[in-house]
Amino acid sequence: MGNRPQDAVVLIPSLEPDKRLPRYVEALLEKGFEHIVVVDDGSGPDYRRIFDDLAAMPGCEVARHEVNRGKGAALKTGYALIAERFPACIGVITADADGQHTVADVWRLAEAVS
Repeated sequence: MGNRPQDAVVLIPSLEPDKRLPRYVEALLEKGFEHIVVVDDGSGPDYRRIFDDLAAMPGCEVARHEVNRGKGAALKTGYALIAERFPACIGVITADADGQHTVADVWRLAEAVS
């Protein structure tokens, strides 16, 4: 059986996201992605509900930094989680928490690595 686009994992580092992030993750899941990893890079208690809601979505895992460590550290945390939890994934596609990268574009990247 060949690789499928949905075998890629989407990694989203996030600091103090707004309501667009849950909608974006839902849209990625609806498109067919099976695994999304979001890293809360020390957003603080005011944002806890957003990350809790994401963690409750089937197919979405949330890793958390207690304090802001920067986007590079958030990506490293996400890559480590993906290597541990999804070692058979065909690739990792990073996306921004504000939806800058469209769902269609993320899917096209997944198709390119499948």
